[in-house]
Amino acid sequence: MRLRFLFILFFFSGILMVQGSESYLGIVPEINISYKLKDIKFNVKAEFFQLFYANEGELGPEWDYQYENTDLQFFASKKVNPFISLALGYQYGIETGDKNTHRTIQQFSYVFRPGNLKWGHRVRAGQTFYEDEPTKFRFRYRLSVEIPLQGQSIDYNEFYVIASDEFLYAYQDKDQEYENRLAMYIGYLFENNSKFQLGIDYRTDLSSEPLVHNYWIRLGYLINL
Repeated sequence: MRLRFLFILFFFSGILMVQGSESYLGIVPEINISYKLKDIKFNVKAEFFQLFYANEGELGPEWDYQYENTDLQFFASKKVNPFISLALGYQYGIETGDKNTHRTIQQFSYVFRPGNLKWGHRVRAGQTFYEDEPTKFRFRYRLSVEIPLQGQSIDYNEFYVIASDEFLYAYQDKDQEYENRLAMYIGYLFENNSKFQLGIDYRTDLSSEPLVHNYWIRLGYLINL
């Protein structure tokens, strides 16, 4: 029943693609490496955003490859207790047109496990710095749930599902942006404690006119050293 409910959410999200809106489809390969040193966890992640489909309203649909950007992230986090952790991060964004960016990130996360589910709350603030534009301030809240598909917990050589909904607010030089991100992944845990995840990340730009829908197919490999 839980999986059916999640799939229904994604089905109805597609109904929002009404006439006059714009939609884009792309793929995001990702590699994520984590390493724990004493009580500090370090994380390095690289994401590669690539578009191959665009439907820009009156222009009609078009299949064409276009590189969007690469994000390189570095995080250091520490658990305050078994449920709460704090993190500081830095992101270097490589974009087309040599418009590279720097972003500082602050994060608070809280997890709890009722039964066989793992629920997570995440609050993240970020400041993006540009060479020739004002600083952009971003605030994000994400609610996620992790569901084992075999048994009561996720063990080696087993599948699991992660679903999340995230709201993003951004402010830059009196301009405001609102975005909602709905994501769902199926993952597999290997015996070496690494994971492979495949899923869809659906993002709606609520502040644009016309409404913009971005669909990202994500393939991630997560390595725990």
